[in-house]
Amino acid sequence: MAETELKLPSVLAQEYEAYKKLQTKLWEKFRGGFVLIKGSELQGIYPDRAMAMAKGYEKFGTDSFLVKEIFAPGMEPVFYIRRSFVR
Repeated sequence: MAETELKLPSVLAQEYEAYKKLQTKLWEKFRGGFVLIKGSELQGIYPDRAMAMAKGYEKFGTDSFLVKEIFAPGMEPVFYIRRSFVR
């Protein structure tokens, strides 16, 4: 089965690239956790999505940020994106 490329809003492209660079190390230490990334910077790792989202809104308000579950490299990614980005 061919791997498909995930299409993200360009506003999250930098965050997703930062995640991809860190993915292997994150998986080894924090599998199943959730990362909070703003720009190219890892802001934190949380045990659940709700905590990561709450911290993101606390730190960045309505600015864009990425909360992503940590998956093994090559697995299907799942993104949690603020509703304002979904059309």
